[in-house]
Amino acid sequence: MINTIDIIGLSWNSKNEKLYVYLPKRDKQPFENYRAFLGGFIRENEDSDLNDTIKRVFLTKQKDYSYDMEDLCENNIEHVYTIGNNTRDIRGWSISNVYIVVLDYKENQDWMEIDEVDNWDLAFDHNEIFLRVRKKLKETRNMLLSLCYKLLPKTFTLVELQKCYETLLQQEIAKKTFRRHLEDENLKETGEYYKKAHGRPAMLYFNPLKQK
Repeated sequence: MINTIDIIGLSWNSKNEKLYVYLPKRDKQPFENYRAFLGGFIRENEDSDLNDTIKRVFLTKQKDYSYDMEDLCENNIEHVYTIGNNTRDIRGWSISNVYIVVLDYKENQDWMEIDEVDNWDLAFDHNEIFLRVRKKLKETRNMLLSLCYKLLPKTFTLVELQKCYETLLQQEIAKKTFRRHLEDENLKETGEYYKKAHGRPAMLYFNPLKQK
């Protein structure tokens, strides 16, 4: 039995208000040179729990990035679902725990705009995994909004929040409908405004998950 984790790394770029997915190319078989989500084997003799697996995968495969691993495991990663069958991995029966994690965006070839992912033939069953995750987000609006908060910076405009939400949902929402959806969120104004080159200044709001 092959036990693994697969991690869908996401990052919101506030400069262009676009969402990116971390999809580096594999450097070995199977599926060498195919793009794939970050992942690795669960090592029963080394890992006391799945958080240990996640930390080890990041330390060995994300050497160019620096993360507070305790904070990442506690606040920035979320288990989405578990998949397992005898066809998803050519090496044998395989089970994978699938996570979403918020990462720091870097301008390099490992990152892809989220709407472009469907155009690529990914390694293993990662195309199917990606479709399942997006479907679950659509069906679980509270998880979707929570993910938006994790992706956005410490302060944001409601326009930026809606753009991030719509990108994940793959659907545009009327402004009034979205604002009604936020009524129970009790978002707090910062008292400051974000000024674009064109248009009226927009109120900045505190991110409820990043006020510590």
